Amino acid sequence: MCIRDSIITSTLMVFMLIIIYNLIHFVNVAYDHNRERSDAVQNTATSLWIYDKYISQNMGIETANGYTFSCFTDVDADNIIERTVFTYNTSAHTISYTVYNTDSNRVNTSVKTTGQIAENVWNANYETPLYTYYNDQGNVITDPEKIASDTRQIKVNILTRGPGSTPKTYSNSRTIYLRNRGL
Repeated sequence: MCIRDSIITSTLMVFMLIIIYNLIHFVNVAYDHNRERSDAVQNTATSLWIYDKYISQNMGIETANGYTFSCFTDVDADNIIERTVFTYNTSAHTISYTVYNTDSNRVNTSVKTTGQIAENVWNANYETPLYTYYNDQGNVITDPEKIASDTRQIKVNILTRGPGSTPKTYSNSRTIYLRNRGL
């Protein structure tokens, strides 16, 4: 084997290694993207389930706008009315909830439970409301004064961002139909 053949063989080996390296890198990037998306979807799916649990059984909306929601519930069917408050912290990018026991005048008497629903929430940064309210005709309610009385369904839309220097934004939403509200 001459030097020329050795150089050609070595050059071909280098090109093959470069191709293999790039292929492995491409597969890893695709895997990371799919894992990141899967994590985001799973996290928001759990969040939306919590929303569904509390909102679908609400007995009256107390406070509602694009980023705040509070309602009265009896989720555990113990005939004690609870106040459930969902809070979106725009600086910490989290959504949490607090459930309060209330007395017959609907005054908070104690904290029943609290928890964080979602993290890495970026709705405010994209000016996308967490909550959109619909009436019995399926039309968006634009008058804030009518949200409490006219809402028959609520769309909860959560935008989350993945980690990294150039994070991707993922969206997951659910339309929740309110029970005992004329539907």
